[in-house]
Amino acid sequence: MSTGLGTELPQRGLFVWGGLICALFFAWPTFLAMRKAASVRETGPAVGAWVMAAALLVLVVLLPLGLAWFFNRLHIYVSDDAVTGTFGGNVRTQVRFQDVTQVEIGTSGGFGAATNTAVTVSGTDPSGKPVEINASRAFVTTLEPLLEHLDREARTRPEILGDQRAEFEKALAESR
Repeated sequence: MSTGLGTELPQRGLFVWGGLICALFFAWPTFLAMRKAASVRETGPAVGAWVMAAALLVLVVLLPLGLAWFFNRLHIYVSDDAVTGTFGGNVRTQVRFQDVTQVEIGTSGGFGAATNTAVTVSGTDPSGKPVEINASRAFVTTLEPLLEHLDREARTRPEILGDQRAEFEKALAESR
C-alpha cells in the first residue's frame, strides 16, 4: 500500500490473527465460567468463582483482543526521504534519512529458527528531538524497502552503521 508517507512495510498478521483466534477460542469457556459463578449461592465460593471468571475474561479474552487491536494499528512507512512509524493513522515517529545518526541490526524473538532480523533507526525527528524507529521481521513480512534506503544513505555516510557493516550486508542480502 502506498500513501503520502511512502510505501508501507507489509504487516504480518500473526499477532492480530493470533490474538483474535485466542480470544474467540477462550470466549465460550469464559462465558461458561461466568455462568457458573452466577449460579453459586454461597458467599465464599461465589467470590472465588467470580474472581476466577474475571481472571479468565481479562487474561484469555480481553488481553489478546487488546494486543490484536494494538498490533493492527502499528504501521511503518518508507518514503524516499524518511521512515515513519504510525499508530492508528497518526504519525508517532519520523526520521528523515538525512537525519539518521545510527542504524543497528539485531534480532528479535530469540527462539532459534523463529529469530527475526530487526532494524533500529536512530536519529532526530523534524523538530530535532532524538527518536528511534524499530522494525522487525516478527511484525513485517519484509524489511527490503527500509534496508535499500538505508544502504543508499550508508554509502555516503558509512559512520551510521558503525561496526555493523557485515550484519547490515547480511540483512540486506537476506531481504532480497
